Amino acid sequence: MIPRMRPSFERFVALEPAAVQQRLRDFVTASQSGYTGQFYTNHVILNVPSSQEQFWSPQLSIDLESAPGGTVVRGLYSPRPSVWTMFMALYAMVGFGGLIGVFFGISQWSLQMHPYGLWAGPGAVVLAGGVYSLALFGQWLSQDQIAALQSFAEGALRSCEGYAAGRVDAA
Repeated sequence: MIPRMRPSFERFVALEPAAVQQRLRDFVTASQSGYTGQFYTNHVILNVPSSQEQFWSPQLSIDLESAPGGTVVRGLYSPRPSVWTMFMALYAMVGFGGLIGVFFGISQWSLQMHPYGLWAGPGAVVLAGGVYSLALFGQWLSQDQIAALQSFAEGALRSCEGYAAGRVDAA
């Protein structure tokens, strides 16, 4: 599997978005696998069974977009919102710390002092790379759950008439 920050897929179903969403809801309800779903207008979020849930467990966000002759189904794998927020906060702290350090270094330089604060720029880049690597490691840990979610979603979509496989960038 080639690591991607947010793997995705796209499918076409020859039904209206509301009918596709109802089929997804029926599939989740009828399934004995423990997968859960949250259903909104033209949007579905599928989660792994709570018995298998880990900190790094993914969720599958499915958007249903009306198209001529049916619905384009776009799926996006991502961490749960709390994990995503944690990573964004880490990026923000690293970026803010690096920016403050660089400004401090520029001030030192303008005052004819040794500008050691400028090291905060490359340091922030290295730390951001570490956060990115941590995110990819979490995705690697969850690759089996991503594949299981993909299989579950494919089973649900195959239950729709007019299902057609499309572009896949997922696991």
